[in-house]
Amino acid sequence: MTGIYRVNEKLATDLKIVNPFVERVSQDILALIDSKEEAFKIKLALEEALTNAMRHGNSMDTGRYVTVHIASDKKKITMDIHD
Repeated sequence: MTGIYRVNEKLATDLKIVNPFVERVSQDILALIDSKEEAFKIKLALEEALTNAMRHGNSMDTGRYVTVHIASDKKKITMDIHD
């Protein structure tokens, strides 16, 4: 993997898609940073942010979306989650 990882996606409000998305992103991040401990922390934060955006922000309205913007390198990760 290159030294920079980016994600820009629009997710439907559906809790069933959270885990597969989070697993994919956390595996990609792990390959970049090579730290299981840090990748796990990122995974938990992303899962919580997505779940909260869907449950509380979108009130589980399937007609609404959550946008996800992630930028990471070996030293820093920025996650921007919007409901």
